[in-house]
Amino acid sequence: MNRISNIWIYIVLLSLIPVSAGATKFISIKGEGYLADTVYNDDLFITGDKIKMESRVDGDLFAFCQEIVHLDTVLGSFNSFSLNAQVLGPVKQSYRGWGYSINCNAPVGRNILIFGKEITIGPQAKIAQDGDMFCSKLIFQGRLDGNLKIMADNAEINGHVGGDIEFEKGHLKIGPDAVIDGGIYYRSPQKAEISNSANIYGEINWEEIETGDRNAGTGITFGKILAWIFSVRGYLLLLSVVSLILLVFSVIPFPALLIIVLYSVIFLISGNVVILLTKDRMRKTLTTIENKFLPSLGLGFIIFFVAPVVSLVILLTLVGAPLGMALLFIFGAALFAGTVYASTFLGWKVWDILGGKAENRSGYLCYSTGIVLLIILSFIPVLGYLLATVAIMTGLGGLAQTFKSKNL
Repeated sequence: MNRISNIWIYIVLLSLIPVSAGATKFISIKGEGYLADTVYNDDLFITGDKIKMESRVDGDLFAFCQEIVHLDTVLGSFNSFSLNAQVLGPVKQSYRGWGYSINCNAPVGRNILIFGKEITIGPQAKIAQDGDMFCSKLIFQGRLDGNLKIMADNAEINGHVGGDIEFEKGHLKIGPDAVIDGGIYYRSPQKAEISNSANIYGEINWEEIETGDRNAGTGITFGKILAWIFSVRGYLLLLSVVSLILLVFSVIPFPALLIIVLYSVIFLISGNVVILLTKDRMRKTLTTIENKFLPSLGLGFIIFFVAPVVSLVILLTLVGAPLGMALLFIFGAALFAGTVYASTFLGWKVWDILGGKAENRSGYLCYSTGIVLLIILSFIPVLGYLLATVAIMTGLGGLAQTFKSKNL
């Protein structure tokens, strides 16, 4: 993995470090797996292309890869960010998965949360608490002792659910082998297909959604696309897509020159979009960094390390999970915006040194100059990481101060 990839993966991983980060291991592999019977006594972050995980992890496991097959035990929680994931070994705490195709066929000691296109919960899966599934297609054949929440186009339940099932969106099928100790509450344009052989001990409640109402006013125009992108929701999704693209580029062995070009294009376009959306905020942030550089760096240092830890602690609690997710999104947006503003400030200073006239310097020009300079600096071993991190912290701290200062 080249230095350009490393510097941004380094920043992403820092923002995900849990409380026990002092003992965390970060490993990038080129092979297809780990030897069986290997034990990692700490939290483990792994990246790669195709990974066969046969090692035990006594802490939490974070996997960023194209494909992963997990076969051994994780004593903590398992978080997989993978195109395809197979969870075949026990997870003593919670499993959280993001990907295209996810197959869980192993015991999970707490909760399960999955976002994917195709999700399969196999017959060997025994989930001790609640489950949340967001997908296009779900096949559930295992056992879940808590409540099961589903948002899917098609879902087929042929396992044992100890609590209630809450379903929303498309077609729900309850197979003949299904056992539901609670009730079924679903919102759908069509009535669920429920086998007469299924055992359902609670009530069944159907709230019909009119298909016409769901599809009304969905004509797509250029104006609607622009309005959506300029909304907060669209902006957050834009940041998420950019982050996923960066992750894909980091785990797939593209040619180094191609990665440099793609990174440059992504950051130039997305950064200039941020400047276009937040010109007034950018001006205030640059003024703050200029007048309060060290306070901005100090505050950015605190936010950089404390905010993701607090967000993850809240996220790991069942009640606070939505708040934790929201805080992570806010932190990610602030981190990216801080990077853009720090790059703009750097480019501003470069043009000052070169003697350019202030009235001829746009934010777009300064940002483009600064981000290219940061990319070039990233080729410097160790020092490049340090300078980029300091710049990002300063931008983050300067941005944070603009929200409490009314005089800028």
